[in-house]
Amino acid sequence: MEIMILEQNDDIEILRPLAEMWQKLSHGGQHFALPIDATIGLQTMRRLQLGNSSDVLVLADRNGDPCGFMGLSYRPNHVGPGLIAHECCLFVDPAARGAGLKLIDAAKLLGKRKGCGWLSLTASRIAGDANRAGRLYEHCGAELYESSFLVVI
Repeated sequence: MEIMILEQNDDIEILRPLAEMWQKLSHGGQHFALPIDATIGLQTMRRLQLGNSSDVLVLADRNGDPCGFMGLSYRPNHVGPGLIAHECCLFVDPAARGAGLKLIDAAKLLGKRKGCGWLSLTASRIAGDANRAGRLYEHCGAELYESSFLVVI
């Protein structure tokens, strides 16, 4: 397995099968009354791919086929000095789980290269077990910092 960073001219559609798998696994495309749409997710990834303060990392198998992705943005620390690398979206094909640790390691290295002092990771309940994701992040050296809550308005 290897990690690649999508360049601006790379075709985001290589991630469509993963985005559709993510949508399917995200409780039938809707969770917490939050609609999940693979096409909109890919549009978000495209904006990250084209942005000056963001990147898209892709985990590829031995054949070079994508089996995971992570969208990153780099933003100011809103409560103090420095930059934070923020994971906007992360998905790994369940058949490749474990290898997804490479995405987190690559995000740490890339964030550091971009001048960030921290990597923010989200443990979402949209497409999985947030507690399990949290344990994985702690295994990678992360500590619980904040929690987000969603309410339908």
